[in-house]
Amino acid sequence: MNEIQHNPANLSNESLVTEYRFAGTRSRLLMSGTQTQGAFCLFENFKPAGVSTPMHVHEREEETIHVIEGELTATVDDVKHVLRAGSTILLQRNIAHRLHNSGDQTCRYILLATPAGFDDFVADAGEIWDEKKAGTPTSGEEIQRLLKAAPRHGITILGSK
Repeated sequence: MNEIQHNPANLSNESLVTEYRFAGTRSRLLMSGTQTQGAFCLFENFKPAGVSTPMHVHEREEETIHVIEGELTATVDDVKHVLRAGSTILLQRNIAHRLHNSGDQTCRYILLATPAGFDDFVADAGEIWDEKKAGTPTSGEEIQRLLKAAPRHGITILGSK
């Protein structure tokens, strides 16, 4: 009889969660590429009202976004998709997109990147979450770190609009 083997290293555990400040967003890494043997990485994100990613392209991974609370506008090749709680969108690799919190409250959403690797970009371009910086604008230093890290991770930043 074959038994399913469960590897405890693949289980998410609150003590293993790392939180980052990444482009003005609080990003909680729920499962890393290391935990999933490179299959995917999983984040819970909290994007404050008015905060946006720049328009960008991923060469290596797709992103699936599922909104839990609030509102998020995904611009994909200049087409805007308004996502509300319960909405899901697939952002395919090599397609320009940006995410903007178009609502008046923090948007909470799940981001699944397949394959993994985006978690390394967040760790490289972001910084460990500091509650004292919550709600503060993205600094020039944060933007420079993002612009420097992006090419190393197969991400092309196209601009803020």
